Parts: sequence; C-alpha cells; structure tokens
Amino acid sequence: MHYFESIGQSIEDSLASSGQSVGFADIATQVLRDIQPPSALDYPMVLDWISSQKELPDQGLTGEFGQPPIVVFKGETFYVELLVWFPSSTAIHGHGFEGAFRVLRGASLQAEYNYESYSCLLYTSPSP
Repeated sequence: MHYFESIGQSIEDSLASSGQSVGFADIATQVLRDIQPPSALDYPMVLDWISSQKELPDQGLTGEFGQPPIVVFKGETFYVELLVWFPSSTAIHGHGFEGAFRVLRGASLQAEYNYESYSCLLYTSPSP
C-alpha cells in the first residue's frame, strides 16, 4: 500500500516548492483532497501493511491521541499518523498542533466554539 508514502511525499514536495508561502495545514489539507485512499482500506489491510514493513518510522513522535496511534510516514518537519479510536463520546477539547485530517472509516464531528465571559453577582439576605 503506497497510500501513506504518497501522502507524505506529496506534502514534503509541496512544502519544498512553496518556500513557506503556504501554511502546512493548507498544504496537508490539499494533499488529502487530491490523494484518495484505497477503496478497500480497512483494519486488516493496515495490519498487513504494518507487518510487511521492514522498518516503521519512529513511533515515539505521537501524543496522547489514538488507540493506538501509528506513525506511517516521517518527513523532515512533520509526520503522518494513523489514529484508531474505539467508539466513544468526547468532551469539548483543543489541539496543540497544526495539521489536517481525513476520516477513513467511521464518523467524526468537528465544531468550533467561542466563549464569552459573563459576570454573575449573587446577593444574600442579611441573617436575622
């Protein structure tokens, strides 16, 4: 399966030719739009790919995402990670990184929230 290598190499080539005139997230998003995943991509195919590799990229790059997270491409300044999650619910949270993502199987809900600060004054009656 050359899908992961194609994504990583295309991002690397686009970064080199852009000369930092385009942001990483924009480049990664466009590459994920341009390179479609194999139609039969599923867990057994991914496991077959992983087990057929002579060497996987450094797996110590990942954060706390995924069950498990698997680095499938390591570039000079970025990595491509395959994340697997078991069905569950999540709370509102933020991400401390820049990038792009594609859902290969299942579903994802993404929403942005803005918070406004409100003051609340509480008054109590004086004790008798």
